[in-house]
Amino acid sequence: ALPSFFTGVVLLVTKETGGLTFAVCGLWLAGVWIWQEKSVGGLALLGLGGAASVLAAAAIFVAASGGFAPAREVLVHLGDPSRWVWQREHSSGPWYQFIYLMWLVGPLSLLFSGLGVVVAARGSAGFPGAARVVALNALAFVGLACFGPVFQFLRVLSPANACLALLAGLGVWEVARLARRHLPAMPFRLAMAALAMVLLMECVQNYNTFTS
Repeated sequence: ALPSFFTGVVLLVTKETGGLTFAVCGLWLAGVWIWQEKSVGGLALLGLGGAASVLAAAAIFVAASGGFAPAREVLVHLGDPSRWVWQREHSSGPWYQFIYLMWLVGPLSLLFSGLGVVVAARGSAGFPGAARVVALNALAFVGLACFGPVFQFLRVLSPANACLALLAGLGVWEVARLARRHLPAMPFRLAMAALAMVLLMECVQNYNTFTS
């Protein structure tokens, strides 16, 4: 219960979309307790910690706002349709528009992270459970950005940046594994050198994109 509580509080008070990570991980752990551990007690403790974290985060929000009345005003302001005019104009569109944005920012990162999702779903990594949680969290945020009404901007992905990086690394690992299996020694070394050079070029391009 305590890990669930503290994790939930940190995620909920750090960033608005942190609750999505908390929900994904909570649902995964609930599934582990139900189908793998078959423990009602563990599931109950998980739920208790999660519920307590929501209450604690709400209390912190009210205290930081200066009381219930200012907190209510904040929520009313967030729900004001006029607040979202700019976002509807500049951060909305067809779902594939955001995928194209990810492609413009880092094409190889997108391709390798997509391959990493496939590897995680297939369970061929040496840590299938952890890889699937990482993939689910990344897909949850990409889905929010693609299909949310006003969320098509890269900052929405920030809580899942580490997950996307891990998935891209898993994709690179899969390419190296397949090359090792199917190529002789010398072609394998040349392929890995070429891959390293391409990844270095991608890093330079990503840096130039974010600093331009």
